[in-house]
Amino acid sequence: MKKIISLFLAAVFTLMLCSCGITVETGPSDTDSQASVNQNSSKLEFTSTDMDGKTVSLSDYSQAKVIMINMWETWCGPCVSEMPDLQKLYVKYKDSGFIILGATASHESEVKSMANDLGITYPLIKRTADLDRFETGYVPTTVFADGEGNILTSEPIIGGKSYSEWEKVIQSYLNA
Repeated sequence: MKKIISLFLAAVFTLMLCSCGITVETGPSDTDSQASVNQNSSKLEFTSTDMDGKTVSLSDYSQAKVIMINMWETWCGPCVSEMPDLQKLYVKYKDSGFIILGATASHESEVKSMANDLGITYPLIKRTADLDRFETGYVPTTVFADGEGNILTSEPIIGGKSYSEWEKVIQSYLNA
């Protein structure tokens, strides 16, 4: 009986780890450049706080051409493993009108420690109810918007990606 329970728990744990890395969408198409994830609202609006408690909102990023909102958690392996690549992309494209916002519900001290260890300099914000409309049940989950809050992705992008995969998506939005 103990073996059965152990096998069951191992299977559940493996499924949980694998499920946080499923990929649904790879980037924009001609038909979804201004589509809404939530059919009731095609605009992204949020108010949150950063990891230092400073209030931030979408209007703080109104000059951005492309805003990547990457919802992640400190316990999610695929989330953490893609962060160094996201950092490199942020550095490479931030002067082109690109911003990444890492939104998390994880404890501030864990987030700060992890960001410091990984050298993350892009803004990290607390996940709020304003972002719950993009909830998929998986992390990482990513959506793209422009500086005016127009949603650029027709559906949230579920799962981690490599540097080159994210770069293709980012370039397609920056060049749209």
